Amino acid sequence: MKVSNGGRINWLGLGIALLVLLATRSGAWGQSRLVITANGETHTVVSMDGNVPMIQTSAGPQRVEAGELKFEDAERFTDGALDVLKRDAVLGQDYGSASGLFFFQFRALVQAERDFEDCFIVFVIAPADGDPTYVVHEIRDIDSRGTQQIAMTLPVNPGFGGGTFGYKIFSRGEEVFRREPEDPVMLTEIGQRDAPSSERAESRAAPVERNRGVGEPVEVVDEELLDYPKSLLGTGNGGYATAVFSLDEKGRVFELLDLKVDHPAYAPEVMKSVLGTIYRPGLFRGKPIVATVRRSYFFNEFAPFSEALETIPYPRIEDRDAMVVYAPVPAAVSSKKRKVVLEVRVDELGRVDQVRLAKDDDSPEATVAKEAVTNWQFLPAIVDGYPAVQMLQLPISFEIKE
Repeated sequence: MKVSNGGRINWLGLGIALLVLLATRSGAWGQSRLVITANGETHTVVSMDGNVPMIQTSAGPQRVEAGELKFEDAERFTDGALDVLKRDAVLGQDYGSASGLFFFQFRALVQAERDFEDCFIVFVIAPADGDPTYVVHEIRDIDSRGTQQIAMTLPVNPGFGGGTFGYKIFSRGEEVFRREPEDPVMLTEIGQRDAPSSERAESRAAPVERNRGVGEPVEVVDEELLDYPKSLLGTGNGGYATAVFSLDEKGRVFELLDLKVDHPAYAPEVMKSVLGTIYRPGLFRGKPIVATVRRSYFFNEFAPFSEALETIPYPRIEDRDAMVVYAPVPAAVSSKKRKVVLEVRVDELGRVDQVRLAKDDDSPEATVAKEAVTNWQFLPAIVDGYPAVQMLQLPISFEIKE
């Protein structure tokens, strides 16, 4: 495979042997290392700078912008292993994508036995028809302080007709051994993730249609009407809010990407409408797909309303911690100054789905704080460009009220 100056990797001519390995588990692949040959010299790839290989020389780390990449046998895996707790591949719709509107989003939830640094991932995507796609890219360092998410977005032809993933993870040039579910990660035809295996097989045997066809946007089937916040009644307060969220092939909202509000009290009303509305998923050639939409909301005391859905490209968002959007102050009168420290879990929709005290505290203030925080609304954490679950520590201070 060759690496061009732009860093795009075209992995052709590696032979059938590599593709046969796709159906096997990590351990059956055998230990590997990734090497690059440039200017007549071959070096082990020790890390990636984005999608550009890095090698170690006597002068220090060096980028290699052009060369041939290939796998070689290695003597062993690196010390330690990764437990892959969950992984999934989802077809998405991206009007801004150079691949023609469609991409596969791969996510894996992993837990590491030790810290792994200078990590990168090698993906092999083998469709039932057509040439395989290979992707090599840097991923974040993996530490052992709990679970972490690995996420990649991979371009695809929407008419590929099914196939499988294969992948390897490396740390400082050595392959990391993975323990994961027995079932392979399947690339199924658009809209066929839940179809019986016989239907999937028939679909994969059908001729591949290369034209892009016509897509249909997400539609509202049954609207959850927008309510004006009770806490603002009589204030004359009016304004806007905007939410960006993704829906799966069944029309279910599964992640919140952005939430902007002119007043914090608008946030819970927007989310009630977002999650309470029934949607028909986006379609491509009549089959459901994942789509990302933006919707604006107008608040006034007499007739708040939701504007039309707008299907948008999947936004590129910098990694961040979860950020609070709506945080009503606990209603409590304290006889002395006190601080309550809570540990909360924020899900991919910015909801608090778990609350516990950081240390034992049976005070009335602790009880009130726990109840209040369950109603807070956050922007979820972003990890590798995608919403992720995050645990936060929240200190809440109570002052003496005269």
